Amino acid sequence: MFHRKKLPQPDAIQSKEARFTELQGESDFATSMARNSIDYLELVDGDIQREQEEIAEYISRLTKVSEKLNRSADRNRKIVSNLKTLFCMEEPGEEAV
Repeated sequence: MFHRKKLPQPDAIQSKEARFTELQGESDFATSMARNSIDYLELVDGDIQREQEEIAEYISRLTKVSEKLNRSADRNRKIVSNLKTLFCMEEPGEEAV
């Protein structure tokens, strides 16, 4: 005796096809959201990178200004010390430079 497999009813097949279409749409939507999130995060990352480069430029420029100020202050201290020595104005306990 042969046993026949019971074939799904056409309504069941149509129901599964409809559900597949629905799930495919949800999957496409989720994938689209993920892509949009990635794109947006990459834009934000680009903005962050530009801000960091700008800050690095400011730091570089401020460091150069600070170095110039330090050299100027050192020079001024030497001049003051030499002038004090020249005019015999050393403070008590100071030695001429």
